[in-house]
Amino acid sequence: VNCHERKAELDLYINEPSQPFKRNKSKRIENDPTSHRNNPLEWWKEKHLRFPRLAKLARQYLAVQATSAPSERIFSVAERITGASKSCLSPELSSDFLYVNMNKDWYDRAMYEQEIKTTIKKRTRNL
Repeated sequence: VNCHERKAELDLYINEPSQPFKRNKSKRIENDPTSHRNNPLEWWKEKHLRFPRLAKLARQYLAVQATSAPSERIFSVAERITGASKSCLSPELSSDFLYVNMNKDWYDRAMYEQEIKTTIKKRTRNL
């Protein structure tokens, strides 16, 4: 996919006519989750063939966690990092430790993928 195709998709989306919220007789916005006019995920599902890349981003960023467990996990990790025994850590260093801890899985996965790519390149050179 080249940058011209991505730009064309974005331009197409920008020029898409907007959909007003569905209103009832008293001019109040209806909260009807089954209506695609009030549900952006449904709208993107309907338009995914027209805007494939943007629809993928919409699914990723519009999906809301159904639980507070991820945020509670962050606070738990933060407490372990900045607890009473480590209270001499600066806020910046504490923030850095929290960032590294919360992104370790991503980093490990990226390193694993890089290792696989390197191994494949080595093996194809030896053929």
